Amino acid sequence: MFIAGPCGIESSEQAFKIAEFVKSKGATVFRAGCYKGMNRPVVDGKPEYLGMGDKGVEILSDIQYTLDIPCLTDMQSVRQAEVLHKYGIAYPQVGARNMDSLELLRQFKKIFNKSKAKAIVLKRGPSATVDEWLGAAEHLGGPERVILCERGIVSFDRTKDTRWRLDMVGVAYIKEYTQYRIIVDPSHGSGDHNLIYRLSAAALAIADGLMIEVHPYPLTSPTDGKQTIDFTEFTRVANLVLKKKLGPKLAKLDQDVERMTGVTAFWGIDYALQIEKRLGLPPGTITNLKLTTTRFADFLQDEANNITKINNKLDDLGLLY
Repeated sequence: MFIAGPCGIESSEQAFKIAEFVKSKGATVFRAGCYKGMNRPVVDGKPEYLGMGDKGVEILSDIQYTLDIPCLTDMQSVRQAEVLHKYGIAYPQVGARNMDSLELLRQFKKIFNKSKAKAIVLKRGPSATVDEWLGAAEHLGGPERVILCERGIVSFDRTKDTRWRLDMVGVAYIKEYTQYRIIVDPSHGSGDHNLIYRLSAAALAIADGLMIEVHPYPLTSPTDGKQTIDFTEFTRVANLVLKKKLGPKLAKLDQDVERMTGVTAFWGIDYALQIEKRLGLPPGTITNLKLTTTRFADFLQDEANNITKINNKLDDLGLLY
């Protein structure tokens, strides 16, 4: 599960632009906050951005339908949950601040038991133990209805530079001893965009997925700009996810090539199409490299040139070990 998007929706144009981009890089769910629960209403004399509210949910519904990508957003009240239910949001999320609101969780369960939501995502409260987190998840419906999200907990050495600490031990415990699906949010788990790539690599070793905050211009984001990565860095993270997903297929790639014989093995257009299909790459990733088609007499030289182009492209994508 690969979830990505901005901290909050700023406009329909902004949301669609980011959704189209993250989907093109392999994201399976688009995330964006509509109802922002900020710690303080005013910071440095400026009102905090509280999201687009119901209008934002309507935009997410449009994105789900138009771009064919499920969406995720927070809810903080029964009324907000009913709006998410009305618009058919695929993944309603309970944020860290509301994990302990057990009566609210029970109300959410009632609402989404009768909805088409794929699952409720439950973020861990920053001071919650694993046992308390699992207890909260039971109020929402248990492993069949809930996906857990580790987003960092309070640490004894918390500083202004690292807001929280990702509890990878807690993630490993849940994978080993429970039936819950669990994803990791390195954006909130660190508060620092420079740490996202490395934390994502670590999380992919044990978790079922990632949730990443991404924005074309993070410094202009009205919320969480410091922990948000730009499109270039997101592409690096997306390649990590793709590399893990492809794993066994990549390991056999060279063997498959060696087994192919004759003209059909030519590293040209035909083989480029096979690579895209086998690796699940977006159409054009390899075939747009302007590979040559050739007369048989020029086969060896053209094949050598094409192999170089394809290998360089796979290396750029981080798909060669």
